[in-house]
Amino acid sequence: MSTKPKLVIGANGFLGSHVARQLVEAGEQVRAMVRPKANTRSIDDLELTRFHGDVFDTAVVREAMAGCDDVYYCVVDTRAWLRDPSPLFRTNVEGLRNVLDVAVESPIAADLHRFVFTSTYATVGRRHGHVATEADVVDVHRVSPYVQSRVAAENLVMRYVSEAGLPAVALCVSTTYGSGDWAAHPMALSSPARYSASCPS
Repeated sequence: MSTKPKLVIGANGFLGSHVARQLVEAGEQVRAMVRPKANTRSIDDLELTRFHGDVFDTAVVREAMAGCDDVYYCVVDTRAWLRDPSPLFRTNVEGLRNVLDVAVESPIAADLHRFVFTSTYATVGRRHGHVATEADVVDVHRVSPYVQSRVAAENLVMRYVSEAGLPAVALCVSTTYGSGDWAAHPMALSSPARYSASCPS
């Protein structure tokens, strides 16, 4: 257990709330960065320090990150159904860029041990009969704008690793759903229609 605080950006989301909860249960000092009007019922029972702002609020990001050794970035706009994908790129790429700029600032960079970027398995190029590695990247010309935004975000993180020395890793998460997920989810919306006979009420 570290003596320095851990920051979870997007801590009220489904994935972020589980990350925050596990850190709290492990006895870590946890900071949660959430938007000012965000629904925080998923973390309301946790003992943690809150910072209110979005990923474009540089001053809040800087204050929340100061002194932390680990940062968990769990922010993503998942609205893959948008006809205009520009909001996806604004949040998933430009918002991330603002946070990364803060992460490589001095003295924040001196304390930072690990920046965990939660990406998605959709960025991985998969071929039948082939075990995928970090070198296998999906063809961006054959995927949706949402996945394109996620590939761009992951590439951005890796660029900060190679060019600015950011101690970051990309965690390619698969489909997340389950207890405590109150957001609209494509799987939740489509599955009952397909499998209504076996879908529990």
